[in-house]
Amino acid sequence: MDSHLAVLDSCGLRRKVLLCVFPFRDRSDVLWSEKHFGWKLPNSLKRNAARADYAPIDEARSLVRRLRKEGLPGVYLSTRGSAEIALQVLG
Repeated sequence: MDSHLAVLDSCGLRRKVLLCVFPFRDRSDVLWSEKHFGWKLPNSLKRNAARADYAPIDEARSLVRRLRKEGLPGVYLSTRGSAEIALQVLG
């Protein structure tokens, strides 16, 4: 996140760009998303997702709070068609 913000700052775009929050549901969702979208997700994320106490919605809520605190103009929340995710993260 810090590196993304630094790039936005260096280009004068902090107040013009929405960053996307993509909340995962659980470990299987992390693995599915990586395969389906062709992403290379960090091993640390996969390790965290394997933990019994993994709380991806809490993580997404925390990220949204930080984006707001950092003064970004808004957040794009990828709900993948589930309004419930939006309610859980933003509610």
